[in-house]
Amino acid sequence: METSTKNLHVCDSNGIFYSPLGDYDLSLEKWDTMAQFIEHVFTKKFPQSSLIEAITDREITYKQLFETSQQIAKQLKSYGIDKRTILHMVGENCFDWLVVLIASYICDCVISATHHNSPWPECSRNITTTCATVLIMTQKSYERHASRINHPNLTHLFITEPEGDSFTYTVNLTHIPQNPKSKPEYNPDELNGVCQLLLSSGTTGTPKAIKITDKMVIYSCLAIADNGCLTLEGSVSFCACGARKIGRQGPTDVSLVAQPLAHGGGQNLAFLDMSFQGPTLIVTDYPGTVGLLEITQKHKLTHLLAVPAVINSLAKYNHLDKFDLSSWKCLLTGASTPNFEMICQLKTRSGNTNMKVKNLYGSSENASMVFCTHDTIPSKIESIGIASPGVSFKIADLENDTKFITKPGESGELLIKQPRPFLLYFNAPQKTADSLTSDGFYKTGDLSYFDENFNIYISGRLKEVVKYRGFSVSTAEIEEILMESDLIVDCSVVGKPDESSYEIPVAFVVLSELGNAKDKTEVLENLINFVESSIAEHKKIRGVYFVDEIPRNGFGKVVKNELKLLF
Repeated sequence: METSTKNLHVCDSNGIFYSPLGDYDLSLEKWDTMAQFIEHVFTKKFPQSSLIEAITDREITYKQLFETSQQIAKQLKSYGIDKRTILHMVGENCFDWLVVLIASYICDCVISATHHNSPWPECSRNITTTCATVLIMTQKSYERHASRINHPNLTHLFITEPEGDSFTYTVNLTHIPQNPKSKPEYNPDELNGVCQLLLSSGTTGTPKAIKITDKMVIYSCLAIADNGCLTLEGSVSFCACGARKIGRQGPTDVSLVAQPLAHGGGQNLAFLDMSFQGPTLIVTDYPGTVGLLEITQKHKLTHLLAVPAVINSLAKYNHLDKFDLSSWKCLLTGASTPNFEMICQLKTRSGNTNMKVKNLYGSSENASMVFCTHDTIPSKIESIGIASPGVSFKIADLENDTKFITKPGESGELLIKQPRPFLLYFNAPQKTADSLTSDGFYKTGDLSYFDENFNIYISGRLKEVVKYRGFSVSTAEIEEILMESDLIVDCSVVGKPDESSYEIPVAFVVLSELGNAKDKTEVLENLINFVESSIAEHKKIRGVYFVDEIPRNGFGKVVKNELKLLF
């Protein structure tokens, strides 16, 4: 194979790039299932590492969490819930969520989830999409939805009930039998080796359920481990296949699990990937700017995983100097391109000029991240860094997707292949086929290019998503809901640049006769409330613009760039 090397990635004559960290050594995986893997990490590798639930100040060890999960798994099995049963979890970030997650692995079930602030209609749609038959909710989520819980697929409903004081923790399950009226239809063989069904951002309307296997999650944990400092069962360390540092963590470090556990970023990156390195984990919902600073000061947070919008808020916070932030060692960021000036400002104002900054890139389809900036291989912070061991990628020409970009500065669609094959979308074979190339590369929908040193950059998106505070919000999903209103006849949702959130979803609408007959202020409030009532908080529209028509090209596709000129 004819290749050329320029500082970073290797590119062959066919336009395929390879990680400079080498291939992934599959022999390093000592576990077949997530249950085995979690038991190793939580009871043998780091049994005394701590987890702290921020809202209650409860503190337990990794081993205690695993043992509690075993008890819950035993309860679930007593109700016949075992291999391939599809669970659906709804709850805030807390110990209960982690227990249910690990219990699902022990039972060899498949877990799916909905963000805890979602209204019941969205929960119900996600239960349908994932074909879940068992619903598990925290007390807080159950109290919110109790009067509306109803789905024809459900056979069981469980509510978690935590017990104990600040230094002890147990949880019980309250069982409420359900009367299923139908049985979801799918091929159970699709779930072979699958442990998670992650909900996509829904770029073509309703979110899809992404099949994530045990092996994909284990690979993710190994790929994120630092370069060789984590020894596996006393054998050759992971540096044998070229892993990279992303801000080495260990039992003396403290990391924050504030990304929603219902999403891949929280479930896999913030919790599972980081727990493999053994730090103290602070578990909480995102606490806001002040809350984050208070947690840093109280718990001596060393590693902060935050989207660029959060970084911007921290950097601009007027009272930043009132907090002791000297514990920060490493800032991990992703979901959108970080602002270098804001990062420098945060480092300076926090007094952490030597704090490492790591930019990550990944997706739910990948289970976690597949690119990250590296300590020993220099790359620009605006780039997405170095591909994980064993990852290869291409940048497809936008005019001809059988040709691939091999020259710096030219933009195309980023295509990715990782050591564990993509299974992609559950119960949706055509959508899966449409998202993969014939040679197994996943079509990310992200526009990408590289520079002379093979730094890789994300320059835009083919998929119509709004990046709101680290969430990928589907414009198509919002448009689908809006079009149910009899006040409009046409609409388009786009992302509007926003300093604190990166982007916010706003709608351009063409009013119907009924809409035109009403006061505009009344229509605006009606549309915003209409969307808010059936969609998660982070997906709701934050502005409405009235237009005479939605611009479209000759193929009938909306020309969204024209709408953005109206801001």
